[in-house]
Amino acid sequence: AYADYMWSMMDDFRDNARRLYGATGIFVPSRSSDSGKTYHYSAWHPHLFWKAGGAWVSQFFYDYWQYTGDERFLKERAIPFMLASAKFLSFILTRDEEGKYMFVPCYSPENAPPGGRQQQLTINATMDVGSAKQLFRNLIRLAELGYIENPKTELWKEIVVGLPAYAVDESGDLKEWIWPAHGNNNNHRHASHLYPLFHEVDPDFKKDPQLRAAAVTAIENRLKWRRTAGKGWEMSFGLVQLGLAAAHLGDTRHAYECVDALCNFYWSPSFTSYHNPGAIFNVDICGGLPALVTEMILQSSPDEITLLPALPEQWPCGEVRGVRTRCGAIVDLSWKKGEPVAGVFRAERKTSFRLRYRDRIWSLNLEAGQKEEIDAKADQET
Repeated sequence: AYADYMWSMMDDFRDNARRLYGATGIFVPSRSSDSGKTYHYSAWHPHLFWKAGGAWVSQFFYDYWQYTGDERFLKERAIPFMLASAKFLSFILTRDEEGKYMFVPCYSPENAPPGGRQQQLTINATMDVGSAKQLFRNLIRLAELGYIENPKTELWKEIVVGLPAYAVDESGDLKEWIWPAHGNNNNHRHASHLYPLFHEVDPDFKKDPQLRAAAVTAIENRLKWRRTAGKGWEMSFGLVQLGLAAAHLGDTRHAYECVDALCNFYWSPSFTSYHNPGAIFNVDICGGLPALVTEMILQSSPDEITLLPALPEQWPCGEVRGVRTRCGAIVDLSWKKGEPVAGVFRAERKTSFRLRYRDRIWSLNLEAGQKEEIDAKADQET
């Protein structure tokens, strides 16, 4: 439904790119209704300089294909949307004197460096950099798999390498803007600089312990403000994003703190959901909370499924059923005393992947329709 909705506004998105920037491709705004036109911006909220919209939406198109294996959707919807988003980013990226790519100006919703809202126009928002790297890496993968005709692989690789590296400030906090003059403002409900950890973990974070530690610090700093500020618990979906980042880092303590708040602060007696504790009807967490809980129990990439990556001690026993994965397998999993005891893996398509629990690894090769049952106590590869 989301993909159909976004696809229905492609003409508006093209108009946005052309009329605002003189650019090809599409510009996806921060707001939409029955129109995808860019109209929601002001001096305090300069949304027309938020460059991450198309790349972020592209990830949902791409992930729909990863989870379902629907190649018709990939060819007719996902790839055209991703290419149009990439065209816009390729057009608006500028270069510094050393030839490195930059986002100038940009906007990290709805935050600003210390000094006041007049500084909301910034340089190299981490969210923009992270979403762009993700989009171009996904396109490179699709090109290598043979799905894209006449790919611009060399340009895409050049952009990924040429975008600024993620940065850590002197306090060990992940920087929200990759620019020396911009310091972090942690008194805020958003945590957009954690975007590289919202979906699959950015490869730069996988290989760099300092970045992962900085991300944990960033999560703590934003949660610290929420715990102590008078309105710190506003914006429930911000907790979903903090929780997802924590879960993908294996940061169980913070992930559970987000789940606990989401379960206790944002529901009416009739189970309608709120934006703020007890106020503003909003449905974000109706999907966000189950997504966070699922990612704490089971995570996947195209070639790996990880079991119980962020299981809190408060859930010593349990089970999940029917969890889709990027591997093309549907999973039922049960655990006791914090340990997996049994899993069933049903292949929706031919697939090969690793099954990981801590330092233990199984290899599975399944044909479409095949079911494999795993006893976690059985012998495994190491």
